[in-house]
Amino acid sequence: MTNLAQLDPPKATGLIVHILQAIAQLERKIRPQQLLMARYYSSNDIPRLKRAESTLQWDFELQGVSPVRGQYNTSILFDLDTRHLSASVDDPSVRVVRQLSAQCSCTEEIKPCVHQIFCLHYLRRNLSQKSTDDAMQWMESCITDGRHAGKKFVESLDYLKVPELEPSEEEPQERERLTRIQWRVAFTQHSVRINPYLQTMRKRGGWNKGRLVRESLDTVDETTLSHASDRTLVLLLQAAEESYRGQTPRMIRECFKLLYDHPNVTLDDENQTPIRIRECPLEVRVEEESETYRPSVFQGDYQIVSTQDAANCSIGSINNNESVMFRLDRDQRCILVSTLDQKMKRLIDDLQMAERREAVFDQETAERFADLVAAAANPLQVQINLPERLAGPEQPLEPNIELHLSPFAKESLMVSLRVACDLVREAPVPGMEPDRLRVATAAGRFQLLRALEEEAMRADEVAGVLELGRLSYESPYTWIAETPDEALDLIQRIQQLGEDAPTVCWPKSQPMRIIGEITPQRLQVRLTSQRDWFGVEGVAQLEGLEIPLAELLAALRGGRRFVPLGDGQFAMISEQLRQRLNSIQDVSSTESGQIRVSRAATAVIEEALGTDITYEADSSWRDALDRLRTAKTLQPKVPENLMADLREYQKSGYSWLARLAHWGIGGCLADDMGLGKTVQTLGVLLDRSNKGAALIIAPTSVGSNWQREAERFAPSLKPKLYREHDRQTLIDSAGPGDLIITSYQLLQRDVDRFTARSWYTLVLDEAQFIKNFQTKTAQAVRQLDADWRIALSGTPLENHLGELWSLMRTVSPGLLGSWDRFRKNFAEPIERQGNRDRLQALGRVVRPFILRRTKKEVLSELPERTEVVRYAELSTEERKKYDSARLAAINELTQPEGEDSDSQMRIRVLAWLTRLRQLSCHPALVDKRWTESSAKLDLFMEIVEELREGEHRALVFSQFVQHLSLLREALDKTGVTYQYLDGSTPAAKRQEAVDRFQAGEGDLFLISLKAGGTGLNLTAADYVIHMDPWWNPAVEDQATDRAHRIGQQRAVTVYRLVAKDTIEQQILALHADKRELISGVLDGADRAGRMSTDELVSLIRLSQVETV
Repeated sequence: MTNLAQLDPPKATGLIVHILQAIAQLERKIRPQQLLMARYYSSNDIPRLKRAESTLQWDFELQGVSPVRGQYNTSILFDLDTRHLSASVDDPSVRVVRQLSAQCSCTEEIKPCVHQIFCLHYLRRNLSQKSTDDAMQWMESCITDGRHAGKKFVESLDYLKVPELEPSEEEPQERERLTRIQWRVAFTQHSVRINPYLQTMRKRGGWNKGRLVRESLDTVDETTLSHASDRTLVLLLQAAEESYRGQTPRMIRECFKLLYDHPNVTLDDENQTPIRIRECPLEVRVEEESETYRPSVFQGDYQIVSTQDAANCSIGSINNNESVMFRLDRDQRCILVSTLDQKMKRLIDDLQMAERREAVFDQETAERFADLVAAAANPLQVQINLPERLAGPEQPLEPNIELHLSPFAKESLMVSLRVACDLVREAPVPGMEPDRLRVATAAGRFQLLRALEEEAMRADEVAGVLELGRLSYESPYTWIAETPDEALDLIQRIQQLGEDAPTVCWPKSQPMRIIGEITPQRLQVRLTSQRDWFGVEGVAQLEGLEIPLAELLAALRGGRRFVPLGDGQFAMISEQLRQRLNSIQDVSSTESGQIRVSRAATAVIEEALGTDITYEADSSWRDALDRLRTAKTLQPKVPENLMADLREYQKSGYSWLARLAHWGIGGCLADDMGLGKTVQTLGVLLDRSNKGAALIIAPTSVGSNWQREAERFAPSLKPKLYREHDRQTLIDSAGPGDLIITSYQLLQRDVDRFTARSWYTLVLDEAQFIKNFQTKTAQAVRQLDADWRIALSGTPLENHLGELWSLMRTVSPGLLGSWDRFRKNFAEPIERQGNRDRLQALGRVVRPFILRRTKKEVLSELPERTEVVRYAELSTEERKKYDSARLAAINELTQPEGEDSDSQMRIRVLAWLTRLRQLSCHPALVDKRWTESSAKLDLFMEIVEELREGEHRALVFSQFVQHLSLLREALDKTGVTYQYLDGSTPAAKRQEAVDRFQAGEGDLFLISLKAGGTGLNLTAADYVIHMDPWWNPAVEDQATDRAHRIGQQRAVTVYRLVAKDTIEQQILALHADKRELISGVLDGADRAGRMSTDELVSLIRLSQVETV
C-alpha cells in the first residue's frame, strides 16, 4: 500500500471516512451489555499498525481493568480497494473497505467480542476526533518501527537497575500481602470437582501454591475476589459444601459458565496446568462414503463412541431428562462442556452398538435417520451436519421476533426475545448461530436460512421499545425481571402497545394480566378507638372485587406496586394512593392481624385520608382531631410568673412545648447546647404546675443547676433534690407545684418507688442517656407513668437511628412502632442502603415531635467560634511503638482462621482501636515503663504557655482519665493552676469547682469528656482544647458548648490535638459523616451510616504514615 504520509488530502480524507463508515456499520450490531463490558479494558500501548498492498491491520494488547482481569491480543483488519479512496461514501457502486475482520485470543463465542468492541471504539475515537493531518500522523505513529520497539524495550528494563541502599536503622516499609482465589478443576473419568485455593503473593513476586479453602469460603476477604465472577462462584460452592449433595453436575455446569475466560483456572494437578473452559454443542455427522452413509457424534474434534468409558470424559445427570458431558482436552488445555438430553445420550450408545456391527446407511435409511435426529435435536445443544444430497432444499426463515415469558425462581420472570419458528424444539436466539436450521416435516427436509443481522436488528428494536435494558441481563436476548413489580411493569408496557406489541408466548400456566388501577377514590376506611391507639381497616373496590387495606399495605411493605388478585390477575396501586398509604405504613404496625396507629400519628392519618378517601370513625377519633386542631391554632402566652425575658426563639420554643402538652403528645426539644432549653421547659412546667407534680431526671452534675434555675426563673415552683431528702416521703407527698429532681442512676436504683405513683409531667434532661433501649436506665424510664413527657437533648441522634427510636419510644410510645418494624422500615434502608426516600419519610414522621434550632440560626450576637486542628508529630520511639502495635493488630484481625462471632470480633477490633488511640496520646497510657514525655503532651504545654501569655483561660477535655492525670503531673511541675473534674468527683465538689473557675480561680479546667461534657456553664473560658478526638463530633460539640453559649462575651477558639498519621486522623475524617446523620433526620438532609466491623478494621489499615 502507498505510504500513508504520501497520500494526497482527498485520498487521506477518503481513507479515514471509509474506515469510520465500516466501523459504524459493525457497531450497529453491538449489544448494550457488550458496550458496558468493553469499558473494563484498556490498551497497554498504542496499537501496532501493519501495512500491506491492500490491507491495514492494527494489533492491540489489552489489559483488564478492575474488577476484570486478563490479557488479550486482538487484531482489527481492513481489506481495502485503494483505487477509489477519493470516492464518496454515498456512492453505492463503490466499496473501499471490502471487508472488516477481527481476531482475538479470547474464547468468547459471541462476536464481535468485548475486546474487539473496545478496539473498534479506540480506533473510532482516534480517527474521528482529530483533523485529517492529525489522524494520518497518528496512523503513522502506530506503524511498527524497530527503533521505537528498541526504545520501549530498554525502558522496560527497570529490573536491571541497582537498588539504592537504605539506612539500616530504618525498619522496612510494610508491604500489604495480596491474595487471590485460584480455581482448580479436579478431573477424573467419573467425576469433576472445582476446588478454590487461596494464594498469597510472595515477597519476591509470584504466588505461592495456595491452600484449599473449601470449608471457610464465607471468610474470604472481598479484596481477594478480583474477578467479576468470583463472588458468585464463592456463593455457589459454599452452598454446595453446606448441602448433603455436594457439587452436582448441574452446579458444576453453572460454575463453568462463570469460568469462561477467567484468567486463573487450572487443573488440580502438580503443575497447576492453566486451562480454558468453553461450551461446545454436540455435532451429529452423517458422512458419505461412496454409495453409503456412516453416522457419528462429535464433541469438538473428538468422536464420542460411548457415554460410559471414554477417556478424559465425564458425564453426569442434571435432571431426569438432561445430562452434561465434560471433556478434558489436554493438548488444547481446555475443558469442553456439552449438554445433551436423554434421547441424545441413548443415541450415542446405540451408535456404538451399530458401529460394532459395521452398520452403514443407504440413502433411504440415511434420510430417515436425518429426519429423526432433526426432529428430536435441540439446535442449541446439537448441530446436524449432513451431506448436500440429504440436507434438503434451502428456505429463508422470516426474522419475526417473539417475546417469551416464563416464571423463574420464586417471584421472578424470565424474559426472552426469540425468532419465531414452530419447526424446531427451541426457538433460536436472534443473531446467534447456527445460521441454518435443518428441520424435518411431513413435507420433507428443509434447511432454514436465517438472516442473523436482520434478526438482531429487529430484536434490538423490540428490546428498546419494551425497555428490557432495565431488567437484569442473563444471557444474549434474555433478561430476568427479578421482582413482581418489574414483571408487571413490563406487562403494562406490553398492554399499552396494543396491536404493535410483539407476539407474547407463555408456558402452559396462564399469563399475567393487569385489570386496573386502585386510586384513593376506590378506598374506604374505618377507624376504631382502643385504649391508646386506633385500629384501621378498609377495602378497595375494583372490577367487582374487594381488596383489603391490609393487602395494599403488605404490598407496599414488600416494595411492590401491584396487588395479586388470583388467576393471574393484578391491580396497580396508583402513585397518589401509594404516597398516602406509605404515610400510613410509616406510623402503623400490625398485631394479631389488626392495623394499629398511635394517637401521636393523628395528624399523619388525617393528611393521608384527605378529602377523597371515604372513611367512618367513632367519637374518639373526632375528639383526637379536635384536640389536634386546637393545639395547632393555640397561641399560648408565656406565664407571667416566669421571671425571664425570653428571646423570640425561646418564646417560639415555649409555644411549641405548650401545644404538645395541650395535645397530650410527648416530644424532644433538641436545641443546641446553651440556647436555654431549661428556661423554655420551666415555662411549660409553670403552665402545668397546678395539675400535679413533675419529675425531672437529669445527670448528677446537672441536678443542682435545675434547682438553681427553677429558684431563679420560676420561684413559685418548689424544686427538691431527691438525694437530699427523705426519699420515700418526698415521692409520696409530691403534689401540684413540686419539682422532684433526681439522677438516672438513682432512678434505676429506686425504680420501684418512682413507678408506684403517676406523674403529671416527666422531663428527661440530657435524654441521650436513654439512647440504648436495652439498658436498665432506659427500661426504668419507660416504666414511669406520666401524663405528658418531654425530652431535652442537644444530641438526640449521635451514632445511629436506634438511638432516635429509643428516645421516641419513651416520649411518644407507638409513633415509630416496634424495633423490628422500625429497623426494617427505616434503619436498614437508611443506614445500609443509603435510601434517601426512607430518610425523608422518617424526617416527616418525627419532625413534628422534635424541635431543633442551632446557635447559628438563632444567635447572631453569639461570639465567633474558630476551630483549629493542631497536629503532633510522633517522635521516632513513639512511631516505632505505634507502628508495631498497628501491624500486630492487622496481623491478628486479618487472619482467616478463627471461630469468633461477629460480636467477639468487634470487641477485639475495638480493643485494638482503643490501644492505638492511647498510643497516639501518650505511650505511658499503654506502657507503664515509659518515662519520657510525648509529642502531644509537648504540644499541649506549648499551647498552655501561649494562652497564659495572652491571659486566656481554657477548658481541657479528654476521654481518658489517665491522660488527664499525665497532664496534671506536667502542669504541677510548671506551676500552672487548674480545676479538675471527672466521673469520680462528687456532685457537690463538681459545683464548687465550676463556681471557683467562673470566679477566676485556675488557668485551666481539666474535665473528662463523659463526666463534664454536658450540663455545665463555663463561660469564663475562651479556649477549648480537645486532647483526643472522639468518634462522634456531637459529643465534642456539647463539650465545646460549655464555653460557647449564652453569656459568653469573647470569641471562642477550639483546638483539636491530633497525632499525625495515626488512627486519630481517621476518626477526624469520620466526623463529617456523623454530622450528616443528625442533619439527615432532623433537617432532612443526606444519608447516614453505621460502621461495620470490617470498616473499623479498615481504619487500622489506613492509620499509617503516608509515603510520597
